[in-house]
Amino acid sequence: MAAAHRPAGRLPFPPGLQAFLEGKLPPGPPPTPRPAATVALVRDGDNGLETFLVRRARGMKFLGGAHVFPGGRVDESDAGPEAAAVREVREEVAVELDPAALRPWSRWITPEVETRRFDARFYVAPLPEGQQARAVEGELVEGCWYRPADAVAHAHAGRIVLAPPTLWTLLEL
Repeated sequence: MAAAHRPAGRLPFPPGLQAFLEGKLPPGPPPTPRPAATVALVRDGDNGLETFLVRRARGMKFLGGAHVFPGGRVDESDAGPEAAAVREVREEVAVELDPAALRPWSRWITPEVETRRFDARFYVAPLPEGQQARAVEGELVEGCWYRPADAVAHAHAGRIVLAPPTLWTLLEL
């Protein structure tokens, strides 16, 4: 089977899914998912609820070019996913969150056909008063506040790329 074509503005098929479709799965058990945490920062905007999305650099191995919520893997130095969520928000968007402000939202585990797997805890937290979110240079290219419905519309129009967990979270918000 030839590589599946994806329209512009869409994520390419993940390598594991492509291998699955071609019947070329690697032998052995699937890799163990790495713990991760992500935060949907929210605020009351002029036209209702808004959430902050960041665009990952295209060269990133995982979700390069996609718009995502701030987050990343749980490091050994983190006391758990909540600590990782607070650290990642500080590192990626320069916002200091109180861990007590985190509200568990969902949990997503990358499918077993993928070689890069994550067990991601999704949280929702309000933007602390007096703070401004901004994408910190490095892994991220830009950051922007979106009304959830507007982000979904931009994705459907091909203007931004959303991974399935991000899309579903936006639909739920």
